[in-house]
Amino acid sequence: MPARTVPVTTYGSDGKPTGTSTVTYDVSVQQDNRDTLTSQATAAMALNRTFLALKNPTVAQLTAQVQLLTQENQAVIRLLLGQLDSTN
Repeated sequence: MPARTVPVTTYGSDGKPTGTSTVTYDVSVQQDNRDTLTSQATAAMALNRTFLALKNPTVAQLTAQVQLLTQENQAVIRLLLGQLDSTN
């Protein structure tokens, strides 16, 4: 099962931070895949904005974008259908 480690800050009675530590906890494969796909979708939005800003994309850029969009659509479909056994 995948594990997550997150920082934890402790605070004194005055509300000021007194220290930090980490906590590790297990997540399901499905949750890990959901998080991965969501992160990839966020990154895809930035890449798509960059592509859309091109005034005259080349044939190679258009071809690469179609391949990228197909992969992105696959990820979004997995999220929508809850098929989280994989990230591809």
